[in-house]
Parts: sequence; C-alpha cells; structure tokens
Amino acid sequence: MTKHAFGFLLSLVLLCAAGASAQAKVILVLGLYPEEKPRNMIEAFRPSLNAVEDMMSAQLGEDVEIHIQMSSDYVTALDALVAGQVDFARLGPASYVMGKNQQPAIELLAMENSHGSVSFDGLIVVREDSKLHSVADLKGGSFAFVSERSTLGRFFAQAYLANAGIKAADLRDYDYVGNHEAVGLAVWTGRFDAGAMNRRIYDKLVNRGMHLRPIASFKNVTRAWVARAGLPPRLANCLRDALLNLHDPAVLAALGFDGFLPGQEDYFEATREVIAEHADDYSQYKPKAAANVE
Repeated sequence: MTKHAFGFLLSLVLLCAAGASAQAKVILVLGLYPEEKPRNMIEAFRPSLNAVEDMMSAQLGEDVEIHIQMSSDYVTALDALVAGQVDFARLGPASYVMGKNQQPAIELLAMENSHGSVSFDGLIVVREDSKLHSVADLKGGSFAFVSERSTLGRFFAQAYLANAGIKAADLRDYDYVGNHEAVGLAVWTGRFDAGAMNRRIYDKLVNRGMHLRPIASFKNVTRAWVARAGLPPRLANCLRDALLNLHDPAVLAALGFDGFLPGQEDYFEATREVIAEHADDYSQYKPKAAANVE
C-alpha cells in the first residue's frame, strides 16, 4: 500500500468514526409555555432535565441532550408539539385534550405528581383587604383569567363562576392576562378585583409579600408530559422511564411539584366535560378590557 493510499484510508476511517460519534448523540427538544417568567422556569427545570439526560444516556448507551424551546403562549406551545417541532412538551389538561383531538398519535408520557396525586387546587383570589368574600360577591366586579387555553385559569374557573351564577355579562370587566403570576400581580395591584390561579404560584407570590386571599377553590388535574407523534418508541419509552424515576429531592426542589406519576386517559374526562359544557360561557362576550384598547 502506498503512503498516499494509507493516508487516504486513515482519513476515511477517522471520518467514519467522527460520523458515528456524531450520530450517537441524541438531541431532544422540550416545549414549554410560560406559567411564570420564562427565565425562572428554565432555571427551575434545568437540574431535573440534566438528571433525565443522565438516566437516558446510561440506558441508551448514547449521549442525550435536552434543549428547551420556550413558546410565547399556550397556543404556540401546543402547535409546536402537534407539528412535531418539539419532541415532547409540558401541557395543561385542556391543551392535551385539544392536542389529542388534532393529532391522536401524540403520546402521554407521565403526569406531574402533586403530593402523591394527579390533582391540585385551583384558587379564585382577591386582595387581602378586599370586601369580596365569596364568588357571589363578584357580580359587577372584574376578573383576571390566565389564558383562553388555560385549563384552570380559564375553563375550570369560568365553569365555577357559571355554576355560581356569574356569567361574563355579570362582570364589569374581565381579561386574559397571560400566566398565573400575571393574574396574581393584576389582582394585587388592583387592576382586577379577583382572578384564577394555581395554589403553587399563589403560595409563591404570598411569600414574596403580595397580600392575596383565596375566596374559592376547585380541583384540577396536573400537567401532562407528552411526546410528539412519531417519536421513536425506544426514545419515548426511555424518556418515560427517566421521568417516572426522577426522585432526587435536591433535583426536584425547584420544580414546584413532586416528580411524576403514570398517566391515564381517563384522568382527562372532567376536562373534556368542562370544555364541552362551558367553552361558550364567556366566548360570546368580548373582554371589555380588550374592547377598551381598540
């Protein structure tokens, strides 16, 4: 073999080895939407995702990297999953139900664990010094919802209000303010008389010094972690195993929930019923706050 031929062969071997090495890295993209400030969420989720990377790498025998794609809102996050632009996503129950209707092949991986359960409290809150003490007192008042796609912060809250006799026309004003933290701020600053939010964000804001008080509570199913349609089964199964085996308290501390539990489709029946029965309770009325801007 000539020196030139040997050099060419060596280069080819190295090139193939480099290609094999590059192919051995698995990159997955997690889709999130902002429940609170995006930067805070990314910092909170990173330790757990690092642990998931390590578990998946050990099981697959390949390096795994998980990147985060933060969407601007609920709709964009769901669209990204349905279109296959992210490999898995954290979705609220309403978004999961809508996503399953659009793309039945998306796959439920796990549910968030809230103190050993797949349900947690949604709250209707007012300022601590408010004269409002019950949902009935909201007639003629103003209300901050989270988003038009929020399970707790729209569908369940509006169903609760409707069942208490408070329809959109009974409110002086209402609007969708974007996320749970924004609801707390809008109520605390007096922009709205009341609002709907989850208990974890409520506790966090109260601990920061926002003087809020709940006047009602209702149950809501926890968020679902969902794989895109077509994610290879070996990756989906490995990802599910890693999530369900995420138990380190030091890693979980920043998340605001207690790891993961197996998911079941029947957990979403109440969400499907609320959407079917109450989706139009407020949709026929344009938020006065939005109307005033135009």
